[in-house]
Order: sequence, then C-alpha cells, then structure tokens
Amino acid sequence: MEGFADEDEIEDYDEYIDQILPLIGEVVFFFNLLERDLDSWLCFYISDRTDQKGLMVLHSMNYSTKVDLFQRAADNILRMERWELESYTLLLRDLRECAAQRNRVVHADWQSLDTEKYTQVRIRIGKDGLEHEMWQLTPEGLEEVVGKIIATRECFDTFLEELNELYAQQLREIEARMESMRHEND
Repeated sequence: MEGFADEDEIEDYDEYIDQILPLIGEVVFFFNLLERDLDSWLCFYISDRTDQKGLMVLHSMNYSTKVDLFQRAADNILRMERWELESYTLLLRDLRECAAQRNRVVHADWQSLDTEKYTQVRIRIGKDGLEHEMWQLTPEGLEEVVGKIIATRECFDTFLEELNELYAQQLREIEARMESMRHEND
C-alpha cells in the first residue's frame, strides 16, 4: 500500500479491494475452464479411448507447455490433411494472451498498489537495469480479462467445430467414393 497518506485513502483501498476480489476470482475460474478445455483436447489427441494416458503426460505441465503441445499437435493435423483454419492462428494468439493477462492478475504485487490503482506485475532485469512493469487493475480492466478468456474459449470451440466439420467432410467424401466403387462393381 505504497503512497497512501491518510485514512481516507486506506478506506478507498479497502473498498477497491472488495470491489475487485470477485473479479480476480472470475479470472482464475474462467482461466481454469480454458485450461481444462485444452487438457481435454490434448487427452483426446493422445488417446481417443481414455484420458488416463493424456493425464499422465499433462499432469505436471504448465499452461504454456500445454499450448506449445497443442500447437505441435494441431500443426501436425493441419499439415497432414492440408487444411487451413482461420480460427487457428487467432486461437493460438489468444491462448497465449490469456495466460499473460491471467498471470498479471494472479501474480500482481498487491502491496505495491498506489493511489491510481497501479500495481507491479513483473520485474525484469534488462540491459537498462531493473524494470518494474506496472499495470492498472481496474474493475473494467479485469472484466475485459474475463471477457477475453471467455471469448478464447468460444474461439477454441469454433476451432474444434471447424476441425470436426473437415473430418466429417472427409468421411463423406470417402463414403461417396466407396459407394461409387460399389456401383461400378455391380
């Protein structure tokens, strides 16, 4: 609580914290749902018969490693089938952006909060020395983070629907060829 000079500012701080705590909870809740969606797809990719094998692989992976694995798996599928999905590029970007925003929220140094609601979210050591990354965590900003995570889950669903449709189309084409071959043999 740096920069608070009097009781009114401390009271404002307490009201602010009471206002944003539920939103921080929503960030964590919806991000966990997004990660569960990712886990579910990866488990299915690893084995379509059981989640057990996938869970054994994923159990100690962090989120960014799961996103990297998802990218390698999806790239492989799309390359093998020669498919292109517009939603895929956006999805990868958004999966990573959600992680960055979630980390800013959950790893923020709330003790460094100033009167303008800026708090330190990261310290970097660069060629110019120590850099403090500050972020203004307002209720509106936190609602945007929640909205971004929800939108990314919807983008993930869209990607899966598009992928499933491509597989279904491929199956229809195979069935049509088989039917055509049956008629030729009759």
